[in-house]
Amino acid sequence: MKTLEIPRQDWSSFFDDLSRNHAAETIRVEVLRIDIGAQIEVMALPLDAFAADQAGGRCVIKIAAGKSPADHMAHLISDPQHVRLLRGPSGDDEALEIEAGDDSTTLVYFEGPTHWS
Repeated sequence: MKTLEIPRQDWSSFFDDLSRNHAAETIRVEVLRIDIGAQIEVMALPLDAFAADQAGGRCVIKIAAGKSPADHMAHLISDPQHVRLLRGPSGDDEALEIEAGDDSTTLVYFEGPTHWS
């Protein structure tokens, strides 16, 4: 597995590209924190979009998923410190790791294409 550290100045364009490359792909989102352990935030929903809002010197990363308004989920990461993309041996994106200033880590797993009806 290869890990790519994404520089902060590239986050906006990186997340735009990642959203296009994984549009409607099934994702799983887990949040890891010392005080609560691993918590699943999103399970088996199609990716809607990633976004990095870096206005005013602050940054918030948004992960949105869902196939309809009824199941739509958004996960926000305030004060991100590191963004890493994990690629498998074949070069495919396998996971995204986002470390935040509160010592939490958000993991997004790309689980493959889906065909939603």
